[in-house]
Amino acid sequence: MSVLLPALVAFLVTVIALVPYLGGVAILIGAGVAILVLHPEMWPVLLMLTYVTALGLVDDLKYLPVWMKLLGEVVIAIVAIRLGFSWHITDSAELN
Repeated sequence: MSVLLPALVAFLVTVIALVPYLGGVAILIGAGVAILVLHPEMWPVLLMLTYVTALGLVDDLKYLPVWMKLLGEVVIAIVAIRLGFSWHITDSAELN
């Protein structure tokens, strides 16, 4: 057991050190180019993605509590719904 504990700690430190940061920015750039080139009429979706990315960027640079991130995401979702965004997963109006 005494041999496994240092190895486990070393593994966990390595895994924790490999957490990627600023990945949302790269995803936003890729999605933004695709949206603007293929479907420029969907620019409001890009705007919502920018807000979510900004929230993630703030969290990467300055740790935000979970409740604050959740509140920010809920506010962004409410704004998106108020602007008329919807996601039709099924043909049923009740389920969507």
